[in-house]
Amino acid sequence: MDITGMITGSGASSGLMNGVLDLAGMIIYSDKECVHFLGGRVDYPLEHLVLDEDREIYNSALDEVGSGAVRKDLVIRMRRADGTVAPFLLSMEPKDEDDERQIAFTIKDILLVIRNYEESLGKGKVSSGAQPVKEQGRRRAYGRTGDLDPATGILNKPSIQNYCKEKLSEMKEGQTLWLAIGDIDDFKNVNDTYGHAFGDEVILETAKCLSSEIGEKGAVGRFGGDEFFICVENADEAEIRKLLTQFRKTLEWNVLQLKSDCHVTMSVGTVSAPLNGQDYDELFAKADKALYIAKGKGKNRYIIYREAMHGDTVIPKDETAIRYAHSYTERVAATIARMTTFFVEKKDGYVRDAMREIMDVFVLDEVSVFEGADRKCVFTSRRDKKDSISEEEIEDIVKSRKISVNGVLVVNRLSGLVDSSPRLYEWLSKKKVTSAIFCLFFDTDRKVRTVYAYQTRSANSRKWGSEDANYLLIYSNMCQEAMFYGEES
Repeated sequence: MDITGMITGSGASSGLMNGVLDLAGMIIYSDKECVHFLGGRVDYPLEHLVLDEDREIYNSALDEVGSGAVRKDLVIRMRRADGTVAPFLLSMEPKDEDDERQIAFTIKDILLVIRNYEESLGKGKVSSGAQPVKEQGRRRAYGRTGDLDPATGILNKPSIQNYCKEKLSEMKEGQTLWLAIGDIDDFKNVNDTYGHAFGDEVILETAKCLSSEIGEKGAVGRFGGDEFFICVENADEAEIRKLLTQFRKTLEWNVLQLKSDCHVTMSVGTVSAPLNGQDYDELFAKADKALYIAKGKGKNRYIIYREAMHGDTVIPKDETAIRYAHSYTERVAATIARMTTFFVEKKDGYVRDAMREIMDVFVLDEVSVFEGADRKCVFTSRRDKKDSISEEEIEDIVKSRKISVNGVLVVNRLSGLVDSSPRLYEWLSKKKVTSAIFCLFFDTDRKVRTVYAYQTRSANSRKWGSEDANYLLIYSNMCQEAMFYGEES
């Protein structure tokens, strides 16, 4: 990963740095504080910052963490960016990512952390909460207190709208303006699982990350709830892609530091002026549609609106982005509810009607069902009906480290299967599948009886969420109960 573009401008350091190592101790990801500490170096061994006399302690701890599920905390001497040596608290713990063991680390510059704390006490305020973001907001146009969102300190909805409208009216030939609507994925689950107080922390962290990434390139506002609006001036598409990609990664990483089991992601719809128009309402509707598409493709992604690809806006302008951002889950839930009726009433052709709806709502390219000891394909959406799966490929599914206790395997990236499940990887690759969900059913001897394979070959590879897997498992269970493979194969 190229981390050189993440270096922040001048400013006081907090003395707290986070990142990820491979098992050899090479830094493969680091936050902005750590990037500054490293001087922008890429794929740099952390060991090189450790004083020679302390390297044996460091390497021993690295080996322990890498070889087992243990956490290590140690105080070692390291060189700062200016060449001075100081004591650092280094914490390391194992982290699994796409079937690959990695090591998450946190470094604290002990003397700097103490100095910052003493200074904050001396000034009568501690640098926490929304104040830093609020102070940054005040330095902007529309930065008066009444124009700020009280919970985060960034611009409120009317202010960010007025900012964008003013910038659009002032645009000159050759200038660009990017508008983006961002929505935290499944934010209700965060509140329900961790409480509303932590939900407020996530909202604040999102505002901080956005403000940090956008900097002086534009403005950031909050529409309310977990919805944010971004305006970036005079950037090209490559810059926007880099900015949105880095923001989403930083947000997920920073929230993990708050709660190690809380994965927060965001979906974003983006539009450009004057390419997609210069009227605010028109641009908002197109960005809104792009957000809607991002949610429908599995969330945790950004979509840059292109009329040739995404068509004209079909979302009514008088509706809010929120309704449509969440409508994917609502449509899936409604479809599953209808499926229940299909299977209860058992009308002619109900299985195939249900399958067509399932394929439409989940944007699937293929569904196949394999049954019995001979792995006979008893149902497939393929017209040639020649789909098949071998015992070896099923064995790869069963032995995958990521298969759930309910027998569900979610494949979002084929590259993660290359080493761990090579036969399954080859099977999916030959079919040009980019992502898939497998639902397995077992007999009383715990042998695989039935395999449901839900697949997509989209060029914009789908990233499945946990709710997708749960809904497809429910649907698969209904099919099993109906025993349709004996009736409509």
